Amino acid sequence: MNTDALAFTPGDFRLNVRNFGPIAEATVELRPLTVFVGPSNTGKSYLATLLYALHRSFGEHTSRSHFQRFIDPFPYGAADFDAAAHRDLHAWLSDTKDDGPIPPLPQSIELALRRSIGAPSGLAERIAQKTRWCFGVDSLQRLVRHGQRAAAHVSLQIPRPSRSGELTYQLDSRKNELQLSGRIADASPLYRDCDPDILLGAVRLRGPLLSLGYVAEGGADSDLDPVLHQLTATVLRSLLHPFQRSAYYLPADRTGVMHSHRVVVSSLIRSAANAGLRPTSDLPLLPGVLADFLDQLLKFG
Repeated sequence: MNTDALAFTPGDFRLNVRNFGPIAEATVELRPLTVFVGPSNTGKSYLATLLYALHRSFGEHTSRSHFQRFIDPFPYGAADFDAAAHRDLHAWLSDTKDDGPIPPLPQSIELALRRSIGAPSGLAERIAQKTRWCFGVDSLQRLVRHGQRAAAHVSLQIPRPSRSGELTYQLDSRKNELQLSGRIADASPLYRDCDPDILLGAVRLRGPLLSLGYVAEGGADSDLDPVLHQLTATVLRSLLHPFQRSAYYLPADRTGVMHSHRVVVSSLIRSAANAGLRPTSDLPLLPGVLADFLDQLLKFG
């Protein structure tokens, strides 16, 4: 196992925000423990809620078991793999031995993985949905700094575990649309970012899934798509290592928690009183971060 690739401390990344809520511009280095201290109404809660929304967007898939990730390997949509990638994968699997070093990924697969991770379809929609939910708003436009015509901008920079460059995602929100673009810096092979045992595990899963019918027999090119998609998910999971940590949002003020409690209780009472009738719609929305907090209190309290 390449211990140098695993020496990087999980949790470090950089977040740059511009024209977001009350924040004109901010850059913060995030570590496994980061404390925001400052005057009221300066954007600390906005920044914390945004971080929680990003964790909900990136982290849910990375926390699944290897088997779950194989069945639903890359929920954001992977790039199309051409005939060259399928041909090269056949050769790569033949050269990959359980008791030997993992050979470098062929260039055709490396390029396909970079396309998938750099511009995953569906990820922008997921981040937009999670962000609206966490803030309790119906439009991303409400999160753009007041009076600014420019789009809200978020940049997420994550160092690669192999210490060779970084993964960067740029998010720009204008009106209720979110545009996303990603880039993997440095030409160092992506397999160097992965734990070799986990990378081999992704390949070994093909046999059990074949016997269970999740992968078709016959050796057709399409039969290798799940393996290619699993490789994509394995590499992405390694690159998103900071988001594998558990994330919890703790409300900063007790007033907000009590208000949330009243909203939940009021909603339950009205729902019970209007059983079988059309539900009322005059109750305020509960921000997702507070909903998660109250749910966790009930689960672990």
